[in-house]
Amino acid sequence: MISKGSAIPNRPPHRDRIAAFGLASIGIELGASIGIGYWVGTWMDERYDTAPWLLVVWVLIGVTAGFRSLFRAAKRAMKDDPP
Repeated sequence: MISKGSAIPNRPPHRDRIAAFGLASIGIELGASIGIGYWVGTWMDERYDTAPWLLVVWVLIGVTAGFRSLFRAAKRAMKDDPP
């Protein structure tokens, strides 16, 4: 049975919207991870007078955490929606 309005057979339309909101949050997670890394790095550079080294380290940690989250969400989405 194919549900009317659903992109995937046997899946109610509201499930598609829930999945879309979950995927939309990936950008927010990526931006927040980088922003938090920037904030922590700036704070630590000011506190320990190490500018710009701790900022660079923490931004790289934020980028890594953000992309890790992105890849995990993509992997989860691919597992949930077979071709």
